[in-house]
Amino acid sequence: MSPVAAVVLAVAAAGAVAAAAWPFLGLLTYLWFDFMRPHDSWVVLRAYRPMLVLGAVTTAAALWQQRRQLLDRWLRLLPLLVLAAAVALNAVHSSDPATSAGVLLQVLKMLALVWLMSVLVTTDARFQATLWVIALSLLVLAVGAVVQGVEHGLLHEFQTALVIEGPSGNHDGEFGDNNFLARVLVLSVPLWWALASRVGPVWVRVVAAAGFVTTVAGIVFTFSRGGFVALIAVVVVVSCFYRPWWRAFVIPPLFIALLLVLAPRPYLDRVLTITRPMQEGSVQGRLEIWKGSLDIARKDPVLGQGAGTLRVGAAGRPSHNVFIEVLAETGMVGMAAYIWMLLATFRALHRVRRSAVGIRHAADLRTASVGLEAALFGYLTAGLALSGPFQSPLFALIGLTLALQRHVEATEAIGADP
Repeated sequence: MSPVAAVVLAVAAAGAVAAAAWPFLGLLTYLWFDFMRPHDSWVVLRAYRPMLVLGAVTTAAALWQQRRQLLDRWLRLLPLLVLAAAVALNAVHSSDPATSAGVLLQVLKMLALVWLMSVLVTTDARFQATLWVIALSLLVLAVGAVVQGVEHGLLHEFQTALVIEGPSGNHDGEFGDNNFLARVLVLSVPLWWALASRVGPVWVRVVAAAGFVTTVAGIVFTFSRGGFVALIAVVVVVSCFYRPWWRAFVIPPLFIALLLVLAPRPYLDRVLTITRPMQEGSVQGRLEIWKGSLDIARKDPVLGQGAGTLRVGAAGRPSHNVFIEVLAETGMVGMAAYIWMLLATFRALHRVRRSAVGIRHAADLRTASVGLEAALFGYLTAGLALSGPFQSPLFALIGLTLALQRHVEATEAIGADP
C-alpha cells in the first residue's frame, strides 16, 4: 500500500472512531470519500470498505442519538420513501431481480444519506462545513483536471485519447468518465458562489472565489459539451435572483463571453459542435439509444423492465438520459415518484427563501437556497445526456435542502418565542 493510501485509510479509521461519539464528523468524512473518491484513485482501499464502515457507524450513532425523535418530520422523507417503495416493487417485477435488488440497495443508502444530513446538519456552522467539504473535495478533482490537461497539451490541441477523466477505479468509478466528472464539478460551482457571497471574512470569500474559478477551469479541461450546457444553466439560475433585473439579463452573456475569450481554442472548437448536432456521431448515437429505451418503456409502461437492467446483457448500454432511464426501468410508477422527489426539493428551496425574510442571516440563507437550486438544475441538465439517476451527489443536494429547511424553521421558532 502506498503512503498516500495508508494516510487516507487512517483518516477513514479516525472518522469512523469519531463518528461513534460525534456522528457529524463521520458524515463529513463520508462525504469527503463520496466526492473526492480516493478509493477510486487507490483501489487497494476498497478491500477495507471505508465508505461502508463510515456509513454504518455514522448511521448507528445517529439513530441512537435520535432514538426519541425518529418519527419527527418523517413527512419530509415521504417522497424518498415512496421512491424506495416503487423501486422495491419494481425489483419484484424485474426481468433481472438480482440487478434491481442492487439498485434498491443503492436507493436505501441514499435514503439513509438524506436522513443523516437532515438530522445532523443542524446549525449554520455545520451547514457551511458541509458545503466546504463537498466543494473542497471536488476542487481536488478540478485541480487534477487542469494539471492533466496542461500536461496532455490540451491547451493547443484536443485529442479524444487524452480527454481528462476522474478517478477511474476498476473502470467503475462514478466520476471516471469525462462527462460524469464535468457533471459533478458543475454541481460545486454554485456552492462556491454561495460561499463567496456570504457575509464574512474577506479571505474566506477570496478562497471561495478562487475555488469557483478553478472549478470552472476544471470543467473546461474535461471538454464535456454537456458540462458546458450545465454550467450555463447554473449561471442562468443564479442570475435570475439578482436585482435589479438588468443585472439578471447581463450576467449570463457576460459569463459566456468571458468563458469564450479565456478558454483555450480547442475547447471552443469542441463546444461549437453543439451548433451542428445532426453532424455529430455521438448525437446520432444518443438519439438511437433514447429511441431504444423509449421502446422498452412502451413494453411495460407501468412498472418498467427493472431498475438497472438497461446496462446488463449483451446489448447493455447506458441510457444517456436519467429521466428516460427511470421511465424505461421503473415505469410510470417510478417516474412519478422520482419527479415528486425533485419537485418537493425545489418547493422546499422556494419555501426557505420565502420564510427567511426578516430572520437573522436572511441574506445568507437565501443565498444558500439559490446555490442549492442552481446546483440541482445544473446536475439535472447534465443528466439529460447522461445516466445514473440514483447517484449520490443528487441526494446529497436533497439532504442539504432538508437541512437548510430545518435550520430556517428552527430559527423562526426561536424568533417566535416570547
